[in-house]
Amino acid sequence: MPELSYERATSIRPQVPMDARYPGFTHVALRVDSVERAAIDARALGLMIPEGPVMFGDGSTSVFIRDPDRNVSEISEPAHAT
Repeated sequence: MPELSYERATSIRPQVPMDARYPGFTHVALRVDSVERAAIDARALGLMIPEGPVMFGDGSTSVFIRDPDRNVSEISEPAHAT
């Protein structure tokens, strides 16, 4: 089951440029066990994946999907302990 989480920005400057007309949250992020499996399922549902997989500095991996109304959602797999 996806885990919903909220992470507060740790810096004043946003990491992604945002249009001043749309302050605040720009997308929802869902944590999953396997981004690869989630991407396969999303494509099977006909969802567009315009970006990803992307690996972040903390080792987490994400893909970004768009629903039919072009809303963005992030599917994120946390870094695995080694």
